[in-house]
Amino acid sequence: MAFDAGIPVTQCWLPLVIVSGQLPDFRERLGEEKAGDGEFVQRHMSFSEDNFVSLLRSIDAARENARVVRETLSEEVWHEVNSLYHWFHDGRAEALFDSDREGFYAHVRRGVQLALGLVRSTMLHDEPMSFLWLGVMLERIGQIARILDMHHHTMERERQQPGNLTWASAGIVEEALWLSLLRSCSGFDAYRKLNHGRVTVNTMIQFVVFEPRFPRALFYCVRASYRILKDVWPVGLPTHTADGMDAARRLESLMDWMLGQKSNLATISIHDLLTHVVDETAISCQEIGEEIRKGGRPEPVIKTESTEQ
Repeated sequence: MAFDAGIPVTQCWLPLVIVSGQLPDFRERLGEEKAGDGEFVQRHMSFSEDNFVSLLRSIDAARENARVVRETLSEEVWHEVNSLYHWFHDGRAEALFDSDREGFYAHVRRGVQLALGLVRSTMLHDEPMSFLWLGVMLERIGQIARILDMHHHTMERERQQPGNLTWASAGIVEEALWLSLLRSCSGFDAYRKLNHGRVTVNTMIQFVVFEPRFPRALFYCVRASYRILKDVWPVGLPTHTADGMDAARRLESLMDWMLGQKSNLATISIHDLLTHVVDETAISCQEIGEEIRKGGRPEPVIKTESTEQ
């Protein structure tokens, strides 16, 4: 649909490089014209050892982190992470990449989702698992917000370029691209069931940003992060230091702020909303990191299945 509408090929692949945070390095080492080469971008983001956020480097880092805390993880979690690592390094991944691109990405996605599912279903729901899942939620906020912002920005920019999108086709193309974004964050089926098959750009944005029952929606992740952090570092605990309290309160304020924005979606800037979410989450991550480096240690907390909700 993007090609049929006349969107430049660079705008189909450049956003991926931008969202990953690699654009400055990509430009310096490879040249921005390479961002229009879909095969090159996919291989760079999948197998490049020079790209710190490629699938290869990310899986290597995940396996090394898992090895360091091996005694904390369950055997099932370690086995899945280790299996994905060896699959990537013994030639099977690259062979599937060359023969079945969709199958390659599906295999990686299933491996990651299986590992995350095993974390919650085979590990003790105690402090280590809480911090692991807190990291998952915070990372998800940043990535989903950046993807949404880049997608929105690309569509707005292309709509303003003469000859790229006609007004007759723009709505159809934009709707199709938003649906593809829903699929990329595994939200297409949930969205369709919730909205009874009706598709509008506004309801799609509402769903991915504000839906409290969808585990990849921004609001869901912010709320889950706050509740996990509040349980691990209860506000007001004598051993609880300023950075930990600041992080919890910042996430709580962000959650309240998002609820206030929900009713004004038609009048607010999507870019400003998403930028605020990314910035506040990043500051919270810094504050949590400072707390951990200081050695702040809460009293033991008994975890329950309701923590994520």
